[in-house]
Amino acid sequence: MSELFVGAPVFIVGGIAAAGTALAELFRQAGVPFKSSLLSNVSCFNAASLLDEWHQQLSQAFSATRQSLPIRQIPALAPLAQAKALNDALSKVPLLNHIVQHTHSASLQKAQTALRLSEQAWVKGDTHTLQRYALAAKSLLENAIADAYGRLASAQQTVISNAAAVSLRELGYQVSLHQNEWGVALWGVKGGTSVAVVVGRDGSLQMDMMGFDGLSCQVERNRILAKLAEKGITVQQKSVVLHGRKSGGQLLENAHRLARQHRMSVPQALLEATFLKRQHQIQDLRRKQMLVWGQRIRL
Repeated sequence: MSELFVGAPVFIVGGIAAAGTALAELFRQAGVPFKSSLLSNVSCFNAASLLDEWHQQLSQAFSATRQSLPIRQIPALAPLAQAKALNDALSKVPLLNHIVQHTHSASLQKAQTALRLSEQAWVKGDTHTLQRYALAAKSLLENAIADAYGRLASAQQTVISNAAAVSLRELGYQVSLHQNEWGVALWGVKGGTSVAVVVGRDGSLQMDMMGFDGLSCQVERNRILAKLAEKGITVQQKSVVLHGRKSGGQLLENAHRLARQHRMSVPQALLEATFLKRQHQIQDLRRKQMLVWGQRIRL
């Protein structure tokens, strides 16, 4: 009997020696210095948790700035309220601020200057200049923050997929892979058994198996997850489907069909099968911000 496993990989903070190594590699891949104190108040971490924290802080900051500025009477103040909210929220999310400071320090300084000039124009009653500088500050901050989060999400995907590939090889699998903008797919083959692992840029992990008898699939899944834990990465289970088909579950069934129809490799077909129907559902940081601003999201 085989199974389809869906989980959310997280980096362990402290506890084992590998935890610091995995986190350090995450920061290295993101292109910023490792600073463990940024995660001192949590036991585990991933990019999705950072996105949730950012959304919460931005919502609170925007609510505060809207109350402090008469936006209803003067709509031209809306960009200033948004820029101030971005700036205030960033200061309250230390990890995201750390990445922005190291990767977009010049943009951050320009944004601070534009914010100051916009506020000065507001005092003088010059709404045209106010709006011009506020829009500039908003654009600089949004781009810097989105890029910083994108760096972290991309680094997370790289570190987790590399760890998964090493784990499979340590367990005797021959591993092939394919990567695109949505994630990385690994295809491990060992004798008459195979394991498919898809690591998404959105922080998801799916594992489908074929060729296993009885409940041996669960034993093998636990071995793979234990190997990841040794490397400082644990996977929080979201769902498990015992599909009972040695040929694989829905993920592998769809992937093999796509591979035959379009002459794809199995890893390439796995990515297509996993993300084709989800592309419009993946929420990134910019979409979260649009929700805060009250803007409609076009699919």
